[in-house]
Amino acid sequence: MKMGIITAAVILAVSWASPARAFLGSNENSLNVAKLLFAPRSEKITNRPSHTVHEYAVIRGVIRAYVSSNGDVFAYTGRDQMGHPPPELLGPYLKEYQDAVREARRKYGRRPLSINTAHIKAGISGPQGSLHWYIYLQNLPAGVSADDIQ
Repeated sequence: MKMGIITAAVILAVSWASPARAFLGSNENSLNVAKLLFAPRSEKITNRPSHTVHEYAVIRGVIRAYVSSNGDVFAYTGRDQMGHPPPELLGPYLKEYQDAVREARRKYGRRPLSINTAHIKAGISGPQGSLHWYIYLQNLPAGVSADDIQ
């Protein structure tokens, strides 16, 4: 039993230290890591002219990954009880997002949130228990508009 716990801890530590992450700005191949992280019950892929949407039904709701035609993840959206993007998806933008959320909450309290920083746009809205969130890179791929990210 003790050996099993130690083995699991080592596997977890190695996988956490691995450079393969499913974060904003990463390659589409990193979505395999997202599948491991969130263990989706189902996956639906929708091809659009300028991008592809990977929709994952997860325990707490739905997460969508938006992938450009050149294979880069440029946005995530979700509808769930938590009401914010999982930190694992933010990669190098995590601190920027956290700082912007902290500042917006300090100024405006817990109302719907809209963030616009140097690199990302993000928002949270909806009733408690069924919150919608989005986060995307400021530099959207050619042919993609903010309206395409839902």
